[in-house]
Amino acid sequence: MKKQIYIVLFVLSLAVLAAFVIEAYKANYSQKRIHFIMKDVGLYTPYEDLLQLREGGITLITTEWGMEEPADEVFRFLDRALKAGLRVIMDGGFSETAWGYDSGVHKKNQKPIWQKEKAQSWIKKIRVHPAVYAYDICNEFGENMPVPQEHPEGGVEWIEDYSIQKNQLQKVRKDIRAIDPVRPLMLRMRNWDLDDDDFDLNRFIESDLTEIIMLNLYTNWVYDGYDPDNEILISQKAERYISRLRKIDPDVEIWVAVAAFAGMPYFKKPSRQKLEKDILDSLKLKNISGIGFFGLGWIADEDDHEENWYLFKEGRDLWQVIKTEIRSNR
Repeated sequence: MKKQIYIVLFVLSLAVLAAFVIEAYKANYSQKRIHFIMKDVGLYTPYEDLLQLREGGITLITTEWGMEEPADEVFRFLDRALKAGLRVIMDGGFSETAWGYDSGVHKKNQKPIWQKEKAQSWIKKIRVHPAVYAYDICNEFGENMPVPQEHPEGGVEWIEDYSIQKNQLQKVRKDIRAIDPVRPLMLRMRNWDLDDDDFDLNRFIESDLTEIIMLNLYTNWVYDGYDPDNEILISQKAERYISRLRKIDPDVEIWVAVAAFAGMPYFKKPSRQKLEKDILDSLKLKNISGIGFFGLGWIADEDDHEENWYLFKEGRDLWQVIKTEIRSNR
């Protein structure tokens, strides 16, 4: 009889221990703070749409414009964002203007030239605004700049002649920190570079270069045809990317960005199911602290005949997915 009692007590103790472990895990998971970020928010986005982002669970927003814009419009945008309850990650060196590519007047095949005075003047202006959360100092190491992807004489790829590398980003950090020593710095990078065995990360980043790295993991690229790697980009390959970054900087915050946009012929609008999978796969990643969505886009003028993307118009179904997943993972 005593033996049976001991067995029952042992089983009950195991059950209690298991319940404790599960609750501890849940508590730890619930304490993991995840930022939800909307990317590509236009300068003239109305207050009502900024408020809609905040009510949907977005806390941070980023831009694809920067120090080339008029200061009065920038401050009006920041005022609207603050009123809506949003913080903004602003241009701290990612823009074409920050590297000497001004309105098409730069020299052909010009290499990126850091504009220290212009950048510091910009930071001095915007640092006083409470809506500013951080500064984005680099997007994909300058691959989106108006430079050739291959040398005109052939044989030399973009990465050798036109990329923005670590020694340049060290200067950017120093110059921005001299004006605002408090706010975090962020850089963005894409998965294609991390897939390339010839892409030496140590040429581009180092420990403490930035406080945040955002990985652009867009699975809707279709220009070169269907790529089966897109199906495992976040669910399997992202952990390897994160591991490579952690070896260089163990303490950097890592955010991932998923595709919620269209830009044909390069990027196809994802289905609701595809976006939902990308978000759920991102939430399973270890040691990330932010998930971004590219992106909101801008409202086209009536006389603007260019194809454009605005999430609240062309992507209303995707916005519903984003809101649902944010609400489910608070």
